[in-house]
Amino acid sequence: MKLQIIISALLIIVALVQITEAQRSRRVNCNTRGRSRRYRNESRAQARQRRKEERCLCKPHLAQCNAHTTPKKPVVSLASLKSTLKSFLEADLPTRLPASLRLVFHSCVGSTGCDGCINGNVNNNIGLMAVYDDAIDLWISLGQPIGFADFIVLLGTVAVETGMAQEGGPGKRTLPFRTGRQSCRNPRNYNFMHTFPQGQDPRSLEFLMAEFGLSRRLAIALMGGHSLGRCRAENSGFVGPWDRTPEVLDNTYYLSLVNADWQLGDSPNGFTQWNADGAMMLHADMTLIRDLNIASGERPTCTSASNCPLNGADNNRVQRYTRNQNEWANDFEKAFLKMVEHR
Repeated sequence: MKLQIIISALLIIVALVQITEAQRSRRVNCNTRGRSRRYRNESRAQARQRRKEERCLCKPHLAQCNAHTTPKKPVVSLASLKSTLKSFLEADLPTRLPASLRLVFHSCVGSTGCDGCINGNVNNNIGLMAVYDDAIDLWISLGQPIGFADFIVLLGTVAVETGMAQEGGPGKRTLPFRTGRQSCRNPRNYNFMHTFPQGQDPRSLEFLMAEFGLSRRLAIALMGGHSLGRCRAENSGFVGPWDRTPEVLDNTYYLSLVNADWQLGDSPNGFTQWNADGAMMLHADMTLIRDLNIASGERPTCTSASNCPLNGADNNRVQRYTRNQNEWANDFEKAFLKMVEHR
């Protein structure tokens, strides 16, 4: 008897469930469905989620219904991203460290601002293309966590921090960083023609001041980026490092500029450059301390730097940087940040 009662009760429950499901299925009838009513014991959040599911049953093409098929950018911390970029640089420090810093400068030149991209058909960019391509691959492999323009600026920022932290440099520094820059559409097919001053052009300071809105002092400080890396004949036509510590971002560039016995000579490609003890300087560098008096062509009237008249005001600033590395590093940081924020 009791068993029959239990069985009857179960049958009644099953019937009620079926009726409820039928009612719910009628509510999801896509031809007649309006806004379904909230169920008893159902929270507002649960009701919103259920109604969303009902809408997607009827209209699966809606963007909100396909959201799960759209890959999301991975959420990464700035610290972890900088750590990854530091490892990227250290995998080939002699090449990637100077190239990454110059990559920022080259991508910031022009009316497009710091869009992260360079044109491989421009001679000034030839020596940067290998690192540039590797940076694109890294950005893609990381899931494009930030915009490409921001990624390149962050790479350059880490290059500054890494270069200054090397032995003999100013020491550990942390530069501020923000996102929001406008990236170019296709980094691998970029045709904007950036215009740079040539190595034999003595007016680099004026170019930096006009391009990035720098004071003359900050333009002289930014020239200290030449402390990293070297020139290669196959890329620029010039040959040699600027100083004896090409893997350290330090004030040795200014010490070399002031103290070495610079003599005018030619690179293997026939380009005019200044040579001393295996290092080299361009006219753009030498004009920081000397008046070269280039009346015509590209050769100054003096062939030994010691015989060229001193450039008073700029030379005084260079001398300050030779005596105080932290003063230069502070000014370089200001110049770099102003460069990557310009519009």
